[in-house]
Amino acid sequence: MNGKTLGMLIFLTLLSVFLKVLIHSFENQSVAKVSYLVIFGVLMTIAVASFHQAVTYTVDAIEAMSHFMLSLLPLFLSMMAAFGNIATVAFFNPFILFFTQVSGFFVSAIIVPLFFLSAILHIASEVNEEYNVSQLANLLRQVAFILMGGFLTVFLTVMSLQGANTAVADGVAVRAAKFVTSNFIPVIGRMFTEATDTVLSASLLIKNGVGLAGIVVILIITLFPVLKVLVLGLIFRVSAALLQPVADGPIVNMIDWMGKHILYIMLALLMVSIMFFFSLVMLVIIGNMSLMIR
Repeated sequence: MNGKTLGMLIFLTLLSVFLKVLIHSFENQSVAKVSYLVIFGVLMTIAVASFHQAVTYTVDAIEAMSHFMLSLLPLFLSMMAAFGNIATVAFFNPFILFFTQVSGFFVSAIIVPLFFLSAILHIASEVNEEYNVSQLANLLRQVAFILMGGFLTVFLTVMSLQGANTAVADGVAVRAAKFVTSNFIPVIGRMFTEATDTVLSASLLIKNGVGLAGIVVILIITLFPVLKVLVLGLIFRVSAALLQPVADGPIVNMIDWMGKHILYIMLALLMVSIMFFFSLVMLVIIGNMSLMIR
């Protein structure tokens, strides 16, 4: 599919160059102009279809990661609760579930339309120079990047700060419970706390193993869609670079702009992937921190 797309882009662009020559060679230019516009329309259709394909890869990958997180979190957080991380579970269960559900809507309903409108406005500016809206296109693209950066920053900041606080709270609470048990229940209390520490230390390996497996699955889910979107974007960028010496003009600029915005969609997918990856990493680290404190 990607090879056919590349071949079709190059063929139609070269054909448009031939027709452009015809436009300047004959007095009756109407037929050649119509043919040129038809080829431009076909190229535009291919570009929009490729953009839609990149969006489909991105949304499907985000949905797959969301479903995986919804399946993994109950098991992982239950294990953390069993190890005494009550405050951590109470905070992160609704927090991560909220961002898991919101991330897909955020990308598909806000980021993707902004990038698509930016690409269309850039192409419209290339076609009709009298009504240049490139500044509006740049503004929409910048707004999309600011929203992505803000969304990721809020998530990482809350995860980091609140995660450290809940880890300390859980560690102190369990340590206080151990102190009370060891000192106010003679003999049996100390034996019970030592046996509990041994079991929790061994169980920590199981929890870390589950977290590591979740991280690997997230990476696998992300890898192939990212590669597909990357290849689509590179096809357009490479096509524009190869065709610019012989076909410089609106068509080449349209191909280049669409390639850039497909790569921007890939960045949105990477942003969400980083969020899910960081969530699991932080949960593993927080569990280990609370154990070290107690």
